[in-house]
Amino acid sequence: MSGTEESAGSMDYSKWLNMIRLERATELLAQKGMTLTEVAMLSGFQSIPSFNRVFHHEKGMAPGEYRALFIEDRKPGQGL
Repeated sequence: MSGTEESAGSMDYSKWLNMIRLERATELLAQKGMTLTEVAMLSGFQSIPSFNRVFHHEKGMAPGEYRALFIEDRKPGQGL
């Protein structure tokens, strides 16, 4: 069993699925040129309010705030 499958055994399916979605969302938020709506949809969320609510609950900030912090920390000339 992989680590992800093992950790999923101790939580309900919905929480596990949101964890996977948020992992993908944080990866996408680090990329330039994608709207928050695109990030939400590509991460598997069915609505923006749901994405915002889950992201804020788990990360303690809105997706846009997370992206701004990530981009501000990146120095000019650094790319992904």
